[in-house]
Amino acid sequence: MKNQLRTPAFLIAALIGLLLVILAYKDHFNNPFHFDDSHTIENNVYIRDIKNIPEFFVNAETTSSLPTNQAYRPGLTTLNAIDTWIGGKDEPVSKYFHAHIFVAFLVLGVLLFFFYRHIFERALPGNTLNHWLALFGAVWFWVHTANAETVNYIIARSDTQSTLWILIAFSVYLFSAKGREYFLFLIPMAIGFTIKEPALMLAPLVVVFEWLFGVMRERKTILRIVSLFVTAAVLYLISRKFTPPEWTSGQSDHVRYLISQPWVMIHYFANFVLPVDLSVDTDWQMVSGFGDFRVYVGSAFVLGMLAVAYICSKKQEHKPITFGILWFFIALAPTSSIFPFAEVLNDHRVFFPYIGLVMAFTWGIGLLLVGLQKRITKGRSPIQLPTLSVGILALAFLSAHAYGAHTRCAVWSSGYTLWGDCAVKSPKNPRALMNYGLTLVDMGSDTINKNKAVGDSLFNVADSIYKRAENMWDSYVYLAINIGVLREWQGRFDEAETYFKKAISFQPDHPEAQYYLADFYVRRGMGWKAVPYVNHGLELSPAHIGMNRLRELFATTDVDEQPLDAAIKKAGANPTAENYLNLSLEFYNARDFAGCVRAGEEALKIRPDYADAYNNICSAWIKLGEWDKAIDAGGKAIQLKPDYQLATNNLKVALQNKNFFDTNEKLLRAKPDAAGWINVSLGYYKIELYAKSAWAAEQAAAIDPNNADAWNNICAAWNAAGDWKKAMPACEKAVSLNPTYELAKNNLAEAQRLKGVAGGK
Repeated sequence: MKNQLRTPAFLIAALIGLLLVILAYKDHFNNPFHFDDSHTIENNVYIRDIKNIPEFFVNAETTSSLPTNQAYRPGLTTLNAIDTWIGGKDEPVSKYFHAHIFVAFLVLGVLLFFFYRHIFERALPGNTLNHWLALFGAVWFWVHTANAETVNYIIARSDTQSTLWILIAFSVYLFSAKGREYFLFLIPMAIGFTIKEPALMLAPLVVVFEWLFGVMRERKTILRIVSLFVTAAVLYLISRKFTPPEWTSGQSDHVRYLISQPWVMIHYFANFVLPVDLSVDTDWQMVSGFGDFRVYVGSAFVLGMLAVAYICSKKQEHKPITFGILWFFIALAPTSSIFPFAEVLNDHRVFFPYIGLVMAFTWGIGLLLVGLQKRITKGRSPIQLPTLSVGILALAFLSAHAYGAHTRCAVWSSGYTLWGDCAVKSPKNPRALMNYGLTLVDMGSDTINKNKAVGDSLFNVADSIYKRAENMWDSYVYLAINIGVLREWQGRFDEAETYFKKAISFQPDHPEAQYYLADFYVRRGMGWKAVPYVNHGLELSPAHIGMNRLRELFATTDVDEQPLDAAIKKAGANPTAENYLNLSLEFYNARDFAGCVRAGEEALKIRPDYADAYNNICSAWIKLGEWDKAIDAGGKAIQLKPDYQLATNNLKVALQNKNFFDTNEKLLRAKPDAAGWINVSLGYYKIELYAKSAWAAEQAAAIDPNNADAWNNICAAWNAAGDWKKAMPACEKAVSLNPTYELAKNNLAEAQRLKGVAGGK
């Protein structure tokens, strides 16, 4: 056999297989973190210090920043800490994780070759195709398109790495006499278990192997099997002991989850045969109950597969098919049985189970080739199989899978491509829609300062997607958080705060909800409001990166008092021009522009030549729409300080606004025109003078009561001002005048949404 592995043809084929998997994954190393990577890696403070590794094994809270996700997986957390340390930066860098995962994936494929070859030799000793079939199976697993879902998803290294350790344990069991004698195979099983629990499935897999290919009644075999199950039980109990009570699998309906799984298995099987229905987060739901036809179709599939496995177990040469089928079901058991998870299926769960299907299908192909060889040579001189043709077909098949894996790597290359793909394939999944909307918000936030129109357009599209998701799941904590983030980017700060508070009301003990509201307050200059949320958030998740950042900020910043209140006290206790100037700034930041003017005037009483005070007053009068007063203050600031660029800019804005609005309003009073007033209305809207925008649109409506644009502008202005009571009748009027007016319909929907946010008050 060793000589067969060293033949030039085999070595070349092996190198081609290695090249295929490298080409399939060559562009994936810079793919970013996604999905659950956020709370297990990006926001997990514990993995940023490699010295924490001993704590991982006694404290499951180190696994994730979310209490409900803190499963006992110290080996997995250790791998994440090592890769963070290798990156050498303050935060995790995805390419180091991908490199480590890919190397382990390559090692797994090599072990898989020797494992398959051993099984095939047990079934048909001396068959000249065994090593070729083992190579085909190993490369197939390497490049199988569906496995790209697991290899690209960084935290799903729990599946790839635990599977690797299962194969290491099996290799020790199969190829090392001392390993069997001294039960050394238990060590890699235990290591695999610390990465993910399915490593315990080694025990039933060894039972199936011994039943098919060994001698079950031997005393040594029985002792080995007993040792596996006892070790599995001990490891499971240790896991339960260290798992925090807050951890949850995400689903409580055990029965419906269980009876849904046979139908799910059809999906997994179909994606194995033709992997064209892959999605990072499907919109599948559990079956409705025992009356659902899918329960019976799925059960028939499972029974049919088990029947095939039983029939094939009768002949030695068919047993790898039996082993492969049973491997598939046994490996699926942890996620497709009595343990219910939040998602009824996940395409990354099949990495471990697909080893069995690859084994069964590969050996089935091998038996067909052996049978074909026999038919070709029957009754005549021996004739070899058309090896070149078979080789070309095999290469074409594997290349197609490699291309598919490469394509999926491209899908995983950004949040936009990944969640865009998911939103198309899983349109009924509110989480998928939300994540797709989130990528659009990110793109909009990167664009808004360069091109406001494009940024606003991306925000609007994201908003419509969020609304679809909200209609499906109106109490989803992450959706409320992300709508709050969007509202903040849109400058609708009151609504942003409302949504962040909504998120907390949906799930009071969710650290992310606490963090986003706290961070919002800090960024809006209201750090004093953030303190209780940070404190509570850290109680829930001591490892949360964001919360720890805010705590460090609070250690160096006084956040116990509102800045405006502090400025009022300071100016009252020490009424200097500088303190009044600071007070005017705080009034401006609080959008109390009249207060800004008053404080600026107090500064001038003390220091009449204070150019900064005149500039603040100018800015405030601009916000109040008082152009003459703004021009007067701005002019005095420049007179006192000719090179004052900020004051020059403010004066320029005041003059431009006066010229535009005063000139147009004068002309329109002399010669009323609805279109002209609408143009003025838009001008006021752009500079956030929403009440004046509504007033100008009302002048247009008075001239032309049937002008839908005028009523729509009134609606939009009051929406922006947050007054749905005034907005809604105007919107309704616009829609009644023009039922196909999409913008008016959207504004009406926005007014209705504002009403909902306010509770109809």
